[in-house]
Amino acid sequence: MTDLSPIPPTLLAPTDTGWVEALTEDELPEPAQRWRIDGTGSAAWAMAHVVSAEAQLEALTAQAVEWYARIDAWLAHESAQPRATVAFFGAHLERFALDAREADPRKKSVTLPGGKVQTREAKPRAVVTDEEEALAWALNHAPEAIRTVEKLRLEALRQRLTVREMETLAWVTNSCGCKVSVRDDEGLDIPPVGTETECSECGAEALIGMVEVLHSRWVVTDAEGGFVPGVDVDPGGITARVVTG
Repeated sequence: MTDLSPIPPTLLAPTDTGWVEALTEDELPEPAQRWRIDGTGSAAWAMAHVVSAEAQLEALTAQAVEWYARIDAWLAHESAQPRATVAFFGAHLERFALDAREADPRKKSVTLPGGKVQTREAKPRAVVTDEEEALAWALNHAPEAIRTVEKLRLEALRQRLTVREMETLAWVTNSCGCKVSVRDDEGLDIPPVGTETECSECGAEALIGMVEVLHSRWVVTDAEGGFVPGVDVDPGGITARVVTG
């Protein structure tokens, strides 16, 4: 075969990426671990590194695109003869199998040392060549042939739902001095501060003095406060994105 050298031979050797795998904060030298942006100057210096790295990525991508094109050209050149051979002999083998089946309808395949040629009979059937015209006809004459796809309208759904933060674990300090841990994964139902209650720790009648929430989770509920299946919460938040230029 012709060697068009689609990619440099050096790229065919395994690439040592150990330095990339080692690039975690825990394994960096201590001065690098302590480094943080502490002002506009160091921020500009960090941005310059990002700009330089993005330029390298663009150059690498352009080089890869060129190599892909050369590989595609090499493959088209080298595979032309094998593809022509497959097409030529394949057509003759298919014709041979069809003739054999015509002579003996029970002979549905021809088995040879290197493989087999199979035949298949397909009954005449309707095929759609213009879906728009066929759909217009079916609306009036064959409505059962039209499939309606049900899909959620997310904005309308959100108007019927409530996203709220639900407390699941808290410390409750009572006026008797006891500090009680309260947990309920389905949501805490703690009376307001100052409500009279029976202390679960000492059994005395006391007032709820302070509630310290330790854990909570976001939930989606309907108008009646029930949980909505199949719907979760994207907690959102503030994010940052580096834009060069």
